[in-house]
Amino acid sequence: MKQVWTQDPPWIHPVGPKIADGVSVTFPPTGLTAVVRIDGAATSDEYRLLEAVSEGFRFPAYFGWNFDALIDCLRDLSWYEADRYLVVIERSDSLLGGDTASLTLLASAFVRSGAHWASPSMSGRTVPVAFNVVLFDCVSSLEFWREKANLRSR
Repeated sequence: MKQVWTQDPPWIHPVGPKIADGVSVTFPPTGLTAVVRIDGAATSDEYRLLEAVSEGFRFPAYFGWNFDALIDCLRDLSWYEADRYLVVIERSDSLLGGDTASLTLLASAFVRSGAHWASPSMSGRTVPVAFNVVLFDCVSSLEFWREKANLRSR
């Protein structure tokens, strides 16, 4: 399927029945969806990753530039209200230069944030809010991310 998120024509994108089921589940339901896109190849170290996430989510000036501060901001987001949050990481095998310790901290931040938003009692919302991360181009890191995806918030 061609890029559908563009200002250029065509503005109508018919989808045949063979791929309609797969495509329809990739689009979010009606409402405000915050999408943050990160290029893993451009985030080869912790600082560059935190910078990309901070810019994408429009973190406030008091952001502390470490993984604990990342978790705090991802579980607040009061300055970036949305009905759901989606982080898209492209070229994810290059993320953090493959540093397992940093990737583990990042995975924990994502899992803890997802658990936080899924629980209205924790997030302060009246309904659960989806917070998901999609990693593209996982080849060498696929098993790592599959394992981390099954973690529960601690």
